[in-house]
Amino acid sequence: MGPGHYTDSIPHQVINLIKLYHLYFSSNQLTGSIPHQIGTLREFHYLDLSFNSLRDHIPSSVGFLIELTSLNLRRNQINGSIPPEIGYMKDILKI
Repeated sequence: MGPGHYTDSIPHQVINLIKLYHLYFSSNQLTGSIPHQIGTLREFHYLDLSFNSLRDHIPSSVGFLIELTSLNLRRNQINGSIPPEIGYMKDILKI
């Protein structure tokens, strides 16, 4: 889904899309935190949650997205340190 369509938290239905390859939620008004269950989406290659109002921290489960090549979280209100589990992403090219 492109810019401007979502104004709440990341839809929980996304977590059920286990074969999802690419997710682009940039430039919406997403709030809340990145769900811990995001790590179950093992087929992800591209995740863009930039330019939203997400807060809290990056869940360690992001490290289970081992096929991910691009992770864009810029321009949110995320705090805390980068979880060491991100090191499990063997194909990551861009963070």
